[in-house]
Amino acid sequence: RNQQLARSLRIQSVPTLVIYQKGEIKWRQSGVKQAAELEYILNQFMLAEV
Repeated sequence: RNQQLARSLRIQSVPTLVIYQKGEIKWRQSGVKQAAELEYILNQFMLAEV
């Protein structure tokens, strides 16, 4: 499913997580991450926006 979209976003493995800010990719990671690590990463980007 959604192979064309995955190709356009250059996603080659699942899961792939991407953080966009103002339309630009700021962070990208393929593979499994622990919840605490994801929370830390997301908080860093959210705090940068404040």
